[in-house]
Amino acid sequence: MYFVENLNFKPDEHSYVEPWVEPEDPNKLKEEEKKLDAPVVDIKKMSAAEKKKYEEELKKKQEEELIKLQSKTPAEIEKELKRAQQKEEETRKRIQSEYFDYKTTYSFLQNIQ
Repeated sequence: MYFVENLNFKPDEHSYVEPWVEPEDPNKLKEEEKKLDAPVVDIKKMSAAEKKKYEEELKKKQEEELIKLQSKTPAEIEKELKRAQQKEEETRKRIQSEYFDYKTTYSFLQNIQ
């Protein structure tokens, strides 16, 4: 079955077509609602007991993050170090290639001619 485009089609002069809007993902909406449900913490308005509780919760979260970081195997640590070294090397090479002064500009102009 072949479809042929109608080349004689002329849209109405005053017509308006709404642009396509992607449907919203319900999972994404739930995540945003959870973020909004979290209360905004203003330490100045807290009582002493609330401040202490809040500080303890922060310490627990920091300790959990440290435990996650410390639980990495030596192989994972080596991989991260290699990645970091590769990134540093790439940035060094990029900076070196983008660097222009009178010497590099002169040599560039000599290579063009």
